[in-house]
Amino acid sequence: MTFKNAILLAAATVTVGTMPAIATAQTAKPAAAKPAAAAVATDPDLRCATWAMVAGAQEKDAVKKERMGIMMSYFMGRYEARTGGKIETQINRKSVPVLLGNIDDTNKTCIAAARGFGMRLGTTLKGMQPPQAAGTPAAATAKPAAAPKGNAQATGGR
Repeated sequence: MTFKNAILLAAATVTVGTMPAIATAQTAKPAAAKPAAAAVATDPDLRCATWAMVAGAQEKDAVKKERMGIMMSYFMGRYEARTGGKIETQINRKSVPVLLGNIDDTNKTCIAAARGFGMRLGTTLKGMQPPQAAGTPAAATAKPAAAPKGNAQATGGR
C-alpha cells in the first residue's frame, strides 16, 4: 500500500466553497477496527493540521494546494505552541485515520476553523494596504481623515 493510499483511505477530494473537503470511500475501516487511541479525544488543532495535509496532498490546483499548506502550518503552529509537542511525532501513516476520525465531522470543524482564520487574515492584509491615491474610485467615496490633535506642526524643527 502506498503512503498516499494509507493516508487517504481511498479518499477523493471534493470542494466545499474554496476549501477542499475529504470524502472517504466505502472501504474505510469500521470503527471497531480502529486502534485503541481512537477512544482518546483528538486535539482539534492536530486533527485540522492532518486534515489540511491530506486535503493539500489531494489538491491538483496549485493555488488551493498553497492555501492548504498555509492552513496546515497554521494548525501545526497552534498545536505545537499550545502543547509543546512536535507534529512529526504525532502525524504518521498509522495515526492519520485515527486523527481524522469521522470525515464528515472533521470536514465541518476544520473548514469552519480554516474559513475563520482566512477571514481574519484577509482583514489583516486588507488593513495593511497603502491608502488609495486621490482620484481613485475608492478614495472618492472615502471620508477624509480627521486632523491630528495637538501640535500637528511639531516635527522637531522650528
